[in-house]
This record gives sequence, C-alpha cells and structure tokens, in this order.
Amino acid sequence: MSIEGSRDSREEFLKTFDQESQLTDKSRRANSNRASRDTKTLLLKFLFGFLAIFALLLIGGAVTTETKPGKSSRPKIDESVLKVEVEEIIILEERNRKEETTEMPQEKTLLNNFLGRWQEESSTGVAEYIDAEGGSIFYKMFAKKMKCDIEYNKIEPNVYQSTFYLTIGPPMKFPLRFDQPYQHKSPTGDQVVSVAEFRPGFNDIIAKTKGGHEGTTQTNIQMIDSKLHLTTTMLDKNISCTRVYSRKPSDL
Repeated sequence: MSIEGSRDSREEFLKTFDQESQLTDKSRRANSNRASRDTKTLLLKFLFGFLAIFALLLIGGAVTTETKPGKSSRPKIDESVLKVEVEEIIILEERNRKEETTEMPQEKTLLNNFLGRWQEESSTGVAEYIDAEGGSIFYKMFAKKMKCDIEYNKIEPNVYQSTFYLTIGPPMKFPLRFDQPYQHKSPTGDQVVSVAEFRPGFNDIIAKTKGGHEGTTQTNIQMIDSKLHLTTTMLDKNISCTRVYSRKPSDL
C-alpha cells in the first residue's frame, strides 16, 4: 500500500471515530435528560399523591364533625360541673379578697388569742333571746339561769372546735371552720348549716347559721380589752344577746 493511501485511510478512520463519538455524547446527554425528566415526574406524582391524601383527610374530618339535622352543634353543658366551677370561682375570689385585706401581726390576731378556756363574766339580752329562740319550757328555764365556760381548740388549719361546759349536763361541742360550710346541730337540736369567716381587717369572726326554726342567725366573736365577746343576732327578728368571757385563771 502506498503512503498516500495509508494517509487517506487514517483520515477516514479518524473522521468516522469523531462522528461516532459525537453520536455517543448526544445519546448520553439524551439519556441523562430523560432520567432527569423521569425523576421530576416521579417527584411530582409523589407530591400530588400526598396532597390528594391530605385533602381526603380534611374532607373526612369535616364530615365527621358535621352535625346531624335537628341537633345543636353545641355540646350539652353538665349543670353539676358548671355549679362546681362557679363555686370554685367564688371561693377563689373570696380567698383573694381575704389575702388583699391588711393583716395584723400573727401573734395579735383573734385566731391566736381566743384559743383556750374562758369563763362567763356577764351577759346582756339572754332572756329575751331565749324566749324568741323557742325550744321547750325546760330548755328556756335552764338556759336563762345557766352560766358556762367556753373553750376553743384548733383541730387543723382553718378548723376549730368550741366546747361549752355547762353547770348541769355534759359539754356541748360545736364545729367552727373557715374553709367550707359545715353542718351541725343548734343548741335547740335543729340540723343547721353555718358559714364562718375570719375578717383580718376587723380582727373578728362572723358565723352565719341557717336552718333553725328561729331563722338565720349571725354570731360575732371579738376581743375587747382582753375580754372575749360573743354576740348572736336573729337577723329576721333583730334580737341579739351578748355574753362576755374572761380568761379562765387556770388557763392563764
């Protein structure tokens, strides 16, 4: 083979090789573009599928919360629960009001000073009060002449007990609590309910009692010149009696 023929063959080979290389590159680029398009298509399908499922969940939730014809969409209120909530609000408001009241030094409050035993020193309006109070003839005769000692004990925080030591008969005990209304029997034997409150601003105790045949009564307990004053009033009849006690010598 001549030199010229060999050179031509070589040039044709190189030309053919270049053409094939270009075709290969185009094919690779086409395949790459196709793969990229397939990936994008797959991602779009996944996104549309997710959105479709999400839309179905929203529609399903709306259907389940849809109210039936003729029925109210508002839930029925449990009146007992509402009553408890209202009572809790009242208790909290009352507690806040008490906390906002100017308090005396702890050692000077009535709740510390009235503990212990006291002896009756004098009384005012007792006979008139007992006549209006009712009760048996024996009770009236006995109560008008009777003098008694009284003792206050602290049972637990906000819970106290008063004990009346009678000249005749067993002691009479009554609860006194500031955390909640409490039931007990009155001196005449009626089942009553009382609500007591210690008022720091006045340094006294107010107890209102309802349920007795004498009507609503209010008892005020306070210290005046180291004496313990108990004043009970029939609010409906505006009749009051006061008993004054001094500290029992054995309790000094």
